Amino acid sequence: MVSGLRIAVHAALALLGLLFSAHALAAPLEIGAGDGTVSLAGHLEILKSDTTPASIEDVVGGRFETLPGPYIGGIGGPKEVWLRLNLVAAPGAAGTRLLRVLPPYLDFVDLYAPTAEGWQIVRGGDELPADQARREDRTPALPLVLEAGVPRTYYIHLRHQGIFNAYFTLYSQEHWRQTVHTETAVFGLYFGIVLALLVTNLLYWMALGELIYGEFSLYLALRGAGFIVYDGYLLQWFPEQTRLAHDLLQLLITLVVASVALLLVRVFDMRRLYPQRARLCLALGGVAALSTLTIWIDQFSVAAVTIACIMMVLTGIGVLTAVDHIRRSGRLGWLLLATMLFIAVSTGLMALSVMGVHSGEYADLYGGQVASIAVFLALHVTIAVRVADTVQARAVSDRAARLAQEMAEREQAARLEQADFVAMLFHEIKTPLAEIESAATVLECLDDGSHPETGGRYDTIHGAVERLDLLVERSLARERQGLEAVHLALSSMEPVAFVRQVLDAYRSVQHGRLVLDAPASLQPLQVDPEYLRVALINLIDNALKYSPEDGKVRVEVCDEGETLQISVSDGGPGMDKATVARAFDRYWRGNAAAGTTGAGLGLYLVRRIMAAHGGRVEVRSEPGRGSCFVLHLPRGRQS
Repeated sequence: MVSGLRIAVHAALALLGLLFSAHALAAPLEIGAGDGTVSLAGHLEILKSDTTPASIEDVVGGRFETLPGPYIGGIGGPKEVWLRLNLVAAPGAAGTRLLRVLPPYLDFVDLYAPTAEGWQIVRGGDELPADQARREDRTPALPLVLEAGVPRTYYIHLRHQGIFNAYFTLYSQEHWRQTVHTETAVFGLYFGIVLALLVTNLLYWMALGELIYGEFSLYLALRGAGFIVYDGYLLQWFPEQTRLAHDLLQLLITLVVASVALLLVRVFDMRRLYPQRARLCLALGGVAALSTLTIWIDQFSVAAVTIACIMMVLTGIGVLTAVDHIRRSGRLGWLLLATMLFIAVSTGLMALSVMGVHSGEYADLYGGQVASIAVFLALHVTIAVRVADTVQARAVSDRAARLAQEMAEREQAARLEQADFVAMLFHEIKTPLAEIESAATVLECLDDGSHPETGGRYDTIHGAVERLDLLVERSLARERQGLEAVHLALSSMEPVAFVRQVLDAYRSVQHGRLVLDAPASLQPLQVDPEYLRVALINLIDNALKYSPEDGKVRVEVCDEGETLQISVSDGGPGMDKATVARAFDRYWRGNAAAGTTGAGLGLYLVRRIMAAHGGRVEVRSEPGRGSCFVLHLPRGRQS
């Protein structure tokens, strides 16, 4: 019980000491002679006040609390903070120290140092007029004069437009110079790599003509220029351009995000493969580009969070698309995924800093910049592989096109040779046709008229020879114009009379097997009578061939408004679905054709003739139920 009471007393005393120390001056930070570099994280105090102090005297009398890490300013509108720093130099450590404040783009960094005459003010920041600024370093470096054993209290006034983390480091002059030299070398290496990549990709663009290299060069140029301004070098080199450096950094941030959107669409070929994602990326890039308008009205801090969110959404889309690409393109997909993961790291570190989340001094200030080198190199390799694949695919396509052209030329030569052979064959057919015509004429002259039916048969022979001769002449003309062409000679035809004329040629040999079902007459239409006759005869011949010897073949003519239908139905074995599907293929004959003459060209020719007329041929058939072929002729065709 005594030990418990003792613990309670100690706890109460500690609480009272903490409450008292909140308003007391903190113990000063002792700087030794060997302390060349001292981080001030945890040694600074921040003024806790609901109102902005009117003078340094108000600040001195205010309430301060220890700041455990860098000051995180938050987002939106100008931010002002007052900080207090208590220092004392150990014996041998007296002299001037330099207080270095990062990042370099803070608007104002004012140091208040006590003197016998009052307060000495040393000003810094990127909005300080050139004639008042110290530009030996890319960052504000404020001098602190220390005396051995004498405590000093300094006040620091920070102001920035809405978003900043502030980091404080105390240097001896020797270590400050070493740091500046080291940073110059490191940043020189960084920007040397960026410049080398930029020049390389510009040369690739000019040599290969691939637009993606130009877009990547634009991204590199914007990102590199952005880091030059971000790192404070523009203001160091051109101290009089304070406003330019301020606005240019904000402008480059928006343009970098817009260029990322454009680059993602190009690298992932989103317009072709993922059109919806492409539209979303371009829309987000457009919003980022429009955010530049907020710069001219000094409201960029309002848009900064939106831009950071856009960049994170673009990164998410890129990662998702890279995963999809792995399934599509293997090696390129893995490269794209690695690139997007590097971008995610760079974007995440910079976005966290922009949104006021502290993740460590170097991570906040340079994490995104260091990761960007990996992004640049990964993108460079990815684009090179992508272009190589594209060039290879293009070469394969060109090779295939050349082979296809060569094959077409060989096929055309073969067709011409075939056409010449067919033309010769058709020419030779004319000789027996002439002999048949001559013999029929002689027989007709010698006929004594004792058999009246022979007169009609002579007429049939003469008509058939005339039609064959006409077909041979037209086929010769067709072969001269191209083997695949069907050239129509359209004329007006009365359908019912035409079908009766075709059927009359069969009457003498088929003995009533053909049955016609048609109205007395129908409105004439424009067709090629000879080609249509060939199509109808092919259907009738097939129907007679595959029907039983005593089976009927029904020919029906009907008017369906916009089309005229001529159908030929038989009582043959019919066809299954597979046979129906291939019935009109060239040189193809079904199982039912076994034992019958033919070359598999009849129905193919029927389909070609109907297609030339702008119509179609249809077949309805089932095994064991016969077949019905229907010609559909459009009425609107004009000669």
